[in-house]
Amino acid sequence: MTDATCPILLLQGLDDPVVPPEQSESIASDLAAHGIRHAYITFAGESHGFRKAESIMASLEAELSFYGQILGFTPPGIPAVKLTDGKPG
Repeated sequence: MTDATCPILLLQGLDDPVVPPEQSESIASDLAAHGIRHAYITFAGESHGFRKAESIMASLEAELSFYGQILGFTPPGIPAVKLTDGKPG
């Protein structure tokens, strides 16, 4: 599946009928199997496109943290998203 080589951020609503969580989980597994840095974050009670204010804020903060880690800056006051490459340790 994976032709990607760049880091990827997956944001998934757990009630999404358009892109079911299993699809994102499969992508995350494939990224891990290929050693590609990624983060997979789920949002309970959200569908395709987030509606809750807390989900929107969390997803925007996750994006900013992700960009910061990839591009080499630390956004002040933003919690770090844990990136994994699928390798142990």
